[in-house]
Amino acid sequence: MAKEFYEAILPSSGPYCVVGIKNKQVTQTFVNNIDELIARGEALKDEGTNAYFALASFKDASGRQASNTESLRSLFLDIDCGEGKPYPDKIAGGVALREFIDACNLPEPVVVDSGNGLHVYWPLRNSLPTADWKTRAGSLKDLCAEKKFKVDMVVVSDAARVLRMPQTLNFKGDEPLPVNVMTPVHVNGTDILDALPAPKASIMDAKAFGVDEFTRKAAAGDFPPSSFSRIVVKSLKGKGCAQIKHAVVEAETLEEPMWRAALSIAWRCVDAETAVHQLSRPHPEYTPERTLDKAQRTLGPMTCAWYRENAPERCEGCVHKITSPIQLGKKIEAAPVTETGMTVVPNVASPFVPELPFPYFRPATGGVYRKTKDKDGNVEEEKIYPYDLYVTARYYDSDEHGHGDGELINVCITSPQDGIRTFTVPVTTLLSTDRARELLVKHGVVVLDKGLKDIMAYFASAIRDLQKKSAAIRTHNQMGWTADMSGFVVGETEITATDTRFTPAALSTRPIAPLLASKGSLAMWSEIVNFYAKPGMEAHALALFFGFGAPLLKLVGGIEVKGATINLMSNESGTGKTTAQMVVNSIFGSPNGLLMRKNDTIHSKIQWMGMLNTIAATMDEVTNITDEDLSDLVYDIPQGRGRNRMESQSNRLRVNTTSWQTFLITSSNSSLYDKLSRAKSTPDGELRRLIELRINRPRDISKADTDRIFGPLQSNFGVAGPVFIQYVLNNRERCIKLVQEYQQKLDALIDNQQEDRFFSWTASCAAAGGHIALELGLHKIPLAPVIEYLVKTLRGIQAEVLRPMADRNMIAVEALSQFLTDNLSNSLVVNATKVGERNMFPIHSPRGPLMFRFEPDTNELWIVAPVLREYFTSRQIDSRAAIASMAKTGYAKNDGVATMKRIATGAVDGLSPPPARAYCFNALAFGIDKEMFEEDANTSKPEPTAG
Repeated sequence: MAKEFYEAILPSSGPYCVVGIKNKQVTQTFVNNIDELIARGEALKDEGTNAYFALASFKDASGRQASNTESLRSLFLDIDCGEGKPYPDKIAGGVALREFIDACNLPEPVVVDSGNGLHVYWPLRNSLPTADWKTRAGSLKDLCAEKKFKVDMVVVSDAARVLRMPQTLNFKGDEPLPVNVMTPVHVNGTDILDALPAPKASIMDAKAFGVDEFTRKAAAGDFPPSSFSRIVVKSLKGKGCAQIKHAVVEAETLEEPMWRAALSIAWRCVDAETAVHQLSRPHPEYTPERTLDKAQRTLGPMTCAWYRENAPERCEGCVHKITSPIQLGKKIEAAPVTETGMTVVPNVASPFVPELPFPYFRPATGGVYRKTKDKDGNVEEEKIYPYDLYVTARYYDSDEHGHGDGELINVCITSPQDGIRTFTVPVTTLLSTDRARELLVKHGVVVLDKGLKDIMAYFASAIRDLQKKSAAIRTHNQMGWTADMSGFVVGETEITATDTRFTPAALSTRPIAPLLASKGSLAMWSEIVNFYAKPGMEAHALALFFGFGAPLLKLVGGIEVKGATINLMSNESGTGKTTAQMVVNSIFGSPNGLLMRKNDTIHSKIQWMGMLNTIAATMDEVTNITDEDLSDLVYDIPQGRGRNRMESQSNRLRVNTTSWQTFLITSSNSSLYDKLSRAKSTPDGELRRLIELRINRPRDISKADTDRIFGPLQSNFGVAGPVFIQYVLNNRERCIKLVQEYQQKLDALIDNQQEDRFFSWTASCAAAGGHIALELGLHKIPLAPVIEYLVKTLRGIQAEVLRPMADRNMIAVEALSQFLTDNLSNSLVVNATKVGERNMFPIHSPRGPLMFRFEPDTNELWIVAPVLREYFTSRQIDSRAAIASMAKTGYAKNDGVATMKRIATGAVDGLSPPPARAYCFNALAFGIDKEMFEEDANTSKPEPTAG
């Protein structure tokens, strides 16, 4: 029975569409033939799902839209029955159907009991293309209206309509109700088309006079809202239609064709029930029944073309460019509003839009309109913008120092072809004529002067309305952890323990926010970084772990440790230093875009770190940074903020508000330990804030291999960080405990002391970060080899770098040795016992300013006290402590006390300069002897003069 029914009702070939609805969830399935359609209906029935089928065949399976329908083979009606419906029950509905069939002399239909109502079908002899079918369905629709047969008028001419499938169940009520065919199926079709009235006259006949969208809709039977009272008011004031004015003024004696023409317009207006009677009542033959019957029999709103043909004298001088007088009453009705304050317009880019503030409204077709009045006080609707344009949220951008864009608004713009565009903009821009025009044009809103002013006024009203309804959301001036530690900001997304939400970039973070975004897949990203699981890649893997560990530092470092520098060092090319930095960046964003370059200024790099805040920062190639700038940088990173400076050309302090708590991962071609030691002799503070990883590429891995593996990184990034952070937010105490456990373990292995607290916190965060990421499946790098490499590296730093720096005496001796070496050419070498003798020349004379005196016969070195103290100070050495230490170890004489000495005596024969306070040192202890200067002395002696 079911197959026979579908073969009669549906076109002979598909695809067909089956729809299931359960708990407001809709599923849509396209099938190729009727057997598959029946099988799908049975499956939905077994699942307890309401089963429906589309009456059309479709062009393809892209969707169940009317525009995708190919043909139909039946006309159909839906008769609603039950409480609150047109008919109290199915018996009453059946009686009304019988009366309608008999009155219109229609063939017998196929009737289906839908459970709560009746579905009525007239199979056709052949399938009709959708356009032809719609015309015929319109005739049936008109017939129902004429006979006042109360059916669902929307269903009658809906080409994409679905109705319940026979031999399934209606699960809409408490108990399932059967859906069954009640009458015989006309397998060969019916003659319904012959029984229908001819298709109605088309307004498209007026195409010679131009056809607009309004008229096109009217021609299809879908009449846009229009008010007859508006038409009458305008017409009586001479601003409307002379034909309508004539019909109203001369209603008492109006001839029948003109009355019928006016009725055809009034009947299709929203106030039809009253308008047709007000128009007709003055006539002496008026009766309500005759008026309604005449109105219902009209085939559509009469056109201007008809009026011009039948009463041209009244159309002379008409200024309106319309195709029917009905357009003069055009009424833009507001879209329905839900309980939650959302307007609903189906089949547009943004169906749900917040209700607009009065007097603005969103019409049923979308867009922005404003209710206004003309100079006579008549209500009109003025179009502000044809497509949806609305604001959704308020933000406030201002840091503790008042810097920022202030009030921000989230704006949504839609267009038919491009969908929705969303952007956040300062209110100062929206309400500034020039800036607003530039912004709107940039986003596709092309308006001229008046249109721009109207849109700006609309925005002002919308902003005020939004201010009444909701508080502004504060923007975040840094990435990473929020101030209250309840969320973590990545780009324009704030991650919380339960969800993610949009948060526009503040003025201070706008340069970096676009770089902190996601792209590609987590699976591909994991596959890339798992390359570091190979033996010999432990340093690269550890760099990745530092990237995961950076956000943990805020949880455990407190005020004591706010950062550290991790340097990836190798003097060979192709070892993957820069790639490792990009891998770190890819945890939260763009691998390449987040990498600070060597040409960036130090101040810009500090600002960049401040924007990243608690996300790891990377800085490529720091080898060429000056020793002094490097020393400042390495020392400043753990301080957690940039340096205050004086404003140029004024005597005011410029406060630096840049702050962070993270790791800076740098790369270099030479050891930063050497650069720091060269900058000053006591770089202990900087050295303890720096971990240097020597990067080597295993010999069995070629550069081509690494390029092939890491090439896809530029298309897969920003996908691991959010997963990691969401876990940390939901398991904060566990993460803190894990860091502390690693800290205890590493402290014991490395023998960390209080002064090693930077190493302790830094290493434990990296280990815990790698551990958590492994548990989450973000990578498959074994932890043990990486931790072993970390311990070995830190032990090496302690033994080779830090302990030698702890010997203050050795530091002082090395510094003084360097002083002597640097100033050999500026020394005075002369024997103490020869001083004062005539015609005796110094063994060596200074070629520049005298820096020290060496007496070979006593093996004493003399350095003027201020010169030595200044040199030690420039190397950040405590001069008094250093000299006292050297006195105890035999390097300094006179117990390290400066005494008076004529240090320049002997430089010029017979000259005895005044004495100065000077320190005396043991020359032999510093490797200084006479032979170092004898060659110079021989070349310096003058030739003897002739006697």
